Amino acid sequence: MPSDAGGVIARTLDIDWEQLKVKQGIAATVAVLLVVVVEAFFGTAGFQATIAAVFVLLAGRSGDLRTRMLHMGLITLLGTSIGLLAFISGTTAWQAAAVFAGVTYLGGLAAAYGKAAAGAGMFLIVWAWATLLASFRDSDPDLAALAFLLGGGVAMIVTAVRVHRG
Repeated sequence: MPSDAGGVIARTLDIDWEQLKVKQGIAATVAVLLVVVVEAFFGTAGFQATIAAVFVLLAGRSGDLRTRMLHMGLITLLGTSIGLLAFISGTTAWQAAAVFAGVTYLGGLAAAYGKAAAGAGMFLIVWAWATLLASFRDSDPDLAALAFLLGGGVAMIVTAVRVHRG
């Protein structure tokens, strides 16, 4: 039976131009470039605060102002706590695994409370993962927790102003 390896490779590299989503590709590229620019200008703490602000903004997308602030405040406090806990426990592998397992379990439990809570749980899992990875570098644990607190606070203020202005 002859092999058609050349045909398989050609079909793999063939682009279906009708299915190509250029706008989404450009948006993703711009998002990655913004992350690089924030990291370059503001350092790790600025990057962490920006990520926190995005997570908190996404957690408070709907509802009246009181509901939004409640959700956003909860995510800010949880993210700050998780960031600090991840850095403190990141010195040994078993501690890091225990923190990540606990956060993943709690993030999974959040899915029982609906789509928005599941999304917030996923954001917190990503945050724990990112802070655990950063803990192996020369980083300041207090700075990571403060960055999440600052980013979440800024996101809450921006949301309150936007909702108040209508």
